Amino acid sequence: MLTQDYLLQPTERAKIQWQIVYNSLGDLITQNFASIEEKGPLTDPAEHILKELQADHKFIENRFSKIIQPGISLEIRDKLQFQIVMKSREMTIKTFELSKISRNALLQAQRRGNTFSLIFLSAMVILVLAGFYSFVYPVLKSIKKLSEGSELIGKGNFKHRIDITSKDEISDLAATFNTMTQNLEIITASRDELNKEIIERKQAQKAAQEQKDFSESLINSLPGIFYFFDEAGHFLRWNKNFETVSGYSSEEIKGIHPLDLFEGEDRESVHKSLTDVFTKGEAIAEAYLVSKTGTRTPYYFTGLRIQQKAHTYLVGVGVDITDRKRAEETLLEQEKLQGVLEMAGAVCHELNQPLQIVSGSSELLLMDVSDSDPKFKTIKSIDNSIKRMALLMRKIMGITRYQSKPYLKSKIVDIEQASQNEKENQGTGSMT
Repeated sequence: MLTQDYLLQPTERAKIQWQIVYNSLGDLITQNFASIEEKGPLTDPAEHILKELQADHKFIENRFSKIIQPGISLEIRDKLQFQIVMKSREMTIKTFELSKISRNALLQAQRRGNTFSLIFLSAMVILVLAGFYSFVYPVLKSIKKLSEGSELIGKGNFKHRIDITSKDEISDLAATFNTMTQNLEIITASRDELNKEIIERKQAQKAAQEQKDFSESLINSLPGIFYFFDEAGHFLRWNKNFETVSGYSSEEIKGIHPLDLFEGEDRESVHKSLTDVFTKGEAIAEAYLVSKTGTRTPYYFTGLRIQQKAHTYLVGVGVDITDRKRAEETLLEQEKLQGVLEMAGAVCHELNQPLQIVSGSSELLLMDVSDSDPKFKTIKSIDNSIKRMALLMRKIMGITRYQSKPYLKSKIVDIEQASQNEKENQGTGSMT
């Protein structure tokens, strides 16, 4: 029992009690051995067995002294405990042999007075060793189960349970150990669930990031500008082209209103289109987008209303229509030029013949009037005006492009700039 107490609770008191009892057993063996020797010589087998019992007693005491040393490893401790158990078995067997020899000696020679002592000694040794073995071996077996269970749990097998049915302190320790293992299993399961949730969340975040990157790449690949804002006019998304065209940085775009990008009539037109989008669902507009530096660029804008979680937003794109505007202006200029040419041809055709008649008449008059004649100056002035009209008609016939200039409150064709004959000698009066 004392050995069991010490193995369960290796205190100084348990160690001292074990040593007292075990020393008492040693003294009993020694005293009886000396008493028997005083009464007469022992037979060789009995003497040999007694000496072996003394040696075995010292061996067990030596092994126990090593077990109680501090810092001893669990493996060495198990090995020493096993040696003590085996040596106890050997002492039990030797004691039975000594008892047998004693009984034989009693039958052969009752004169020997030491026979009773040998029998008594054998009985005492048997009782002590039997008690020692009956208490120590179950304890060692239970401790071995605890050791093996600890090793399995240390390797991560939290489903293992230590099966000890004895109703003692070791069974209580095993129950506590099993409760701890069960708690570790629950904690580990919770940890595994948490790790699984973390992994799933990271995978979801990765998928969301990949989706966002794809959307960003798609938006930034658009040839025009992309915009997405709420009813209050707060920009929420846009592409890189929007920053390039507007000249505003990402932080600046967050602080401006869509109407801040337009001026004058375009601003009013765009405002009406925005209202139509949020009320009717969609709208389009053409206006000049004014950049941060004041550059005006014509754009074709679209707008579509979308609903997300009870909030209303506008999404749309803008396409640069500079080339289209230039083409329209070129076409309009050609149409105007065609109208001017047609009108000029008709005017020149109608005026050319009367002008030739007047020019010929003025030349005849100049031939009949001398330079000193008072009428000569008047006729000469008429002749010069006719020549100027002839030159003007030539310029009109030489118009190749439409060019206008302000005149009073409207505009007229700039004949000097529009005609390819504008640099011809104005003094030439011949007519075609």
